[in-house]
Amino acid sequence: MKGRANYEENEPLLMQVKHDRHNQEPFRLAFFCPEMETKTKRPSLRLAVSMIAIIIVVAGICLTQDINGIPIRYQILNYYDNTFGGYGGDSPKFACSGHGVQVFGNRCLCDIGFTGNDCSSQRNTDAESVVPDKICLVFENFGVLESTIDGVSQSNSELAISLVNAGYDVTVLYIGKKNPQFSSVQIMYAEEGVYVTRMPETDVNLGENPLEANSYAVYQYILQSPAKFSHIYFSATSGTGYYTLLAQEQGLLCSNTIFINGIDTLPVETTARLTAGESDFMITDKNSLKLDFFQKKSAELADMNILSSNIIYDNLLLSDWNLNKDKTHILSKPLPKNLALKAETSEKVTEFVFVGSMTHAGGLEIFCDAIDIVISDIQSSKASITFLGSSGIIKDLKSEDYIELRANNWDSFEVSWNIHIVSSLDEITKYMRKSGRLAIIPTLYDPVGAVAQALAHARTPMIVSSVSAVADILSASDKSNIISEPTGDQFASKLKSVLAT
Repeated sequence: MKGRANYEENEPLLMQVKHDRHNQEPFRLAFFCPEMETKTKRPSLRLAVSMIAIIIVVAGICLTQDINGIPIRYQILNYYDNTFGGYGGDSPKFACSGHGVQVFGNRCLCDIGFTGNDCSSQRNTDAESVVPDKICLVFENFGVLESTIDGVSQSNSELAISLVNAGYDVTVLYIGKKNPQFSSVQIMYAEEGVYVTRMPETDVNLGENPLEANSYAVYQYILQSPAKFSHIYFSATSGTGYYTLLAQEQGLLCSNTIFINGIDTLPVETTARLTAGESDFMITDKNSLKLDFFQKKSAELADMNILSSNIIYDNLLLSDWNLNKDKTHILSKPLPKNLALKAETSEKVTEFVFVGSMTHAGGLEIFCDAIDIVISDIQSSKASITFLGSSGIIKDLKSEDYIELRANNWDSFEVSWNIHIVSSLDEITKYMRKSGRLAIIPTLYDPVGAVAQALAHARTPMIVSSVSAVADILSASDKSNIISEPTGDQFASKLKSVLAT
């Protein structure tokens, strides 16, 4: 597509980088800061000999010294290798000692409880002399700040607290909309050991869409922050990590920070097609194309990508994302052990509850199609119908108007129906506590599966679409009990089975 290609060609270049003459790949100076002058001319033999001598002297003096957590001797070896073409068998081995995973640049991301360049040292959290790693989490949604029904803000909160409990020094950089509750949230999480700060105001104006301005402001915050973070986590959904990752790639950040890119959403164009209900829909507006580009490049530049489900991974590959598979990990949130799920309840079902976004992508049309098929059975059981979730647009109508239009098919049956608009996951789980209510989640895509997981934890009976991320963590028996293909006929079949019990 022409628009997308233009973004590739006009990618901002924060600084010129050198190229290794052996593989033509760009490289960063491993221990020189960006303020130092760089030159592109090939060094003369005399200059090369002089530089080797300097390196040997520095290596002898600083053999035991660290820069940004990596021993300087390793940085010197890396610099020598990139500049002069190899240093034989003295290359340090980053095998992570079985207690971590390798990320770009052969650095180790250690498991909780382990530390060191190769993760060979066990962390002693009781020792006062241990300085915890500093982690920065960049979030648009956190706790009650920008809470949504998909549970992302709640999951972000759980991540921050779990890292603190594991012994890390955690900073949350909140980049979402202004919220009057921010100060109280800041105080509440400070008591948990989480430092929550708001991104400073910036005069940067890179267009009507705040995407670029936010991304650049995050880069400036990290660049100027007195804290030296060992790990920084970005959510790919907003693309706010782009300028920071680009600066790291081009050598503007003199840091050995490990950058982690969390991906919990489908590609922009895939989401747009599902929302519109058109398989051949193409994004053409500038802001969507920008976001698509930022997300793709962030995934390419990050040291590690963490995906919340196989659904996301499959769709990224279908959308031709350039992913390093060795640095990409799928980490689904597990359900409690011995938690058996079912669609049936110990009591008679008295209420069929649509749960989710009231849109085409949320499965509203599928649910209404299923109700059309089983409406007489619902009348016989004297059950009611409820629509529970966030409002939206479907077939150019507000969801409330669309539901009322579809309900005309049910007028000849004595079946009551109502709509409850909610804005948070807690409201959904609270509503579903009453016995006799069956949750129906007919989504056409759910890359996180947070709603289904929350209901599973609450042991709420439900029927869930097979394209929900919760399917990744279900046992075979649970899948046969509660999973349905996302069509009206298949959901109607499941509903008939429930009504027959």
